[in-house]
Amino acid sequence: MAETIRFARRVSIRVRPDKIEEFLSTMKGKIYPGLSRQHGLRRVYLLRDPATQNAFISVTLWDSKEDADAYESSGAYSSNVGKINQVLEEAAVVTGLTVEYHTVGSSVRTQARARPKSAAGKAKPASRKRR
Repeated sequence: MAETIRFARRVSIRVRPDKIEEFLSTMKGKIYPGLSRQHGLRRVYLLRDPATQNAFISVTLWDSKEDADAYESSGAYSSNVGKINQVLEEAAVVTGLTVEYHTVGSSVRTQARARPKSAAGKAKPASRKRR
């Protein structure tokens, strides 16, 4: 069964250059773990502009606009922004986007097929190697 992703949120973030490590630590340790439990959330990406080093984009992919809106209206988004406000150069900018097309590359599909199955018949999560 193909995964259906219908909505994305893009949050543009500019971090004070002297606070990048604190920002990354907060995003990875305090924000994304709770965010990953939100109903309807499928994917989370944190992207960095290599030219400026302090410009980031957080992209979240959702089952529906309603799921993304529910996250925002629950107060969870405001709470998360409060955790990083002190390290930002300017207010984060949120944009909602409709996903017109989504696929995964052949290497992802190959890895998914190659994963060993659990006793329940589901693919076990791929182990993540630290670099």
